[in-house]
Amino acid sequence: MNKALSLKGRIYKELKGDLAIWLVITFLAAFSLMAIYSSTETLAYREQRGNTEYYVIKHFVILMAGLFCAYLCHLLNYMRYATIGPILLWIAVPLLAYTSFFAPEVNEARRWLSVPGIGISIQPSDFAKIALIIHLARSIAFRQDVIKDTRKAWRIIAPVSYTHLTLPTIQHWCSARGGAGGGWGGG
Repeated sequence: MNKALSLKGRIYKELKGDLAIWLVITFLAAFSLMAIYSSTETLAYREQRGNTEYYVIKHFVILMAGLFCAYLCHLLNYMRYATIGPILLWIAVPLLAYTSFFAPEVNEARRWLSVPGIGISIQPSDFAKIALIIHLARSIAFRQDVIKDTRKAWRIIAPVSYTHLTLPTIQHWCSARGGAGGGWGGG
């Protein structure tokens, strides 16, 4: 019993954060494994000769890598994100534009980029969302005196938000139209 308490104490000390957030992350991770197992049966029979464990193991490895990245982000001093935010925004816009024009069409939409050598695909719009959140938090933190006035606050928030939310919105609209060929280029 003493070992269990010491293990619990060590985990809590190592995480140094809100235990509720880590429990929610753990719950969602476990739930995603069950969702993958139950939803990949047809795909497994078609592409892996019925081996549903292939997709569960693949998802588990990706999930563990993601949890490890979350842990590393947790260890990073939060003030370092203030310097990373603008850089991420400058990376996000070209990624979104590249996706709109050059990404392969999947289900009549151009939303995914394949990461070479890893065998996974990402949605640059998700990367843009994270970059936007970090940058907006930075902007608000550096301008605390302006935030109390709503009009002044929107002058800071709106241009960045509008710029980075426009590309994914247009991309989604074009691919949902059916006649647009899944991207900006038409087809």
